[in-house]
Amino acid sequence: MEEETDAVYLDIEQLEKIRALDLKGHPGLVNARDLFLLGAWTGLRFQDYSVLSKKARVMGDFIHIETEKVGVFVAIPILPVTREIMERYRLEDGTYTYPKPISNQKLNDYIKQVQVLYTSRLLGCTQHCQATYLKSSKNYAYIQEESKQTTGGQKLKNPTNHQV
Repeated sequence: MEEETDAVYLDIEQLEKIRALDLKGHPGLVNARDLFLLGAWTGLRFQDYSVLSKKARVMGDFIHIETEKVGVFVAIPILPVTREIMERYRLEDGTYTYPKPISNQKLNDYIKQVQVLYTSRLLGCTQHCQATYLKSSKNYAYIQEESKQTTGGQKLKNPTNHQV
């Protein structure tokens, strides 16, 4: 039996918030965010944008790549936000290395962590924030702030959960 799911799309404002999030000290999340955004801004499938460094060529203002699924050569315009990401991975000789390829499952895990960081900062979470993902007809993340104080060896938790 196949479970019915809702397609989730991000708009330009949401993509910009992901791009602007300060992830200093989290190099794995930076890599995942950049890989995710390259996919979003190029419109490529995961199997194509995850191997850009192996298969893509940049010529002028276009990324040229042969797609995996249908074997078609495409020329994708390089938008300013895409160029900004690509420049972070540009070598001294002018070639691009792109974000490090990771599995689709790992990318999804990292992007969930990016969401938790963004949401916790938005909500002003000052201590350790924990996310719990619940499955229903839609996925929701509940952010919970934990206090570092202890009473009788047990952590006290802020009882307020935040739905995002």
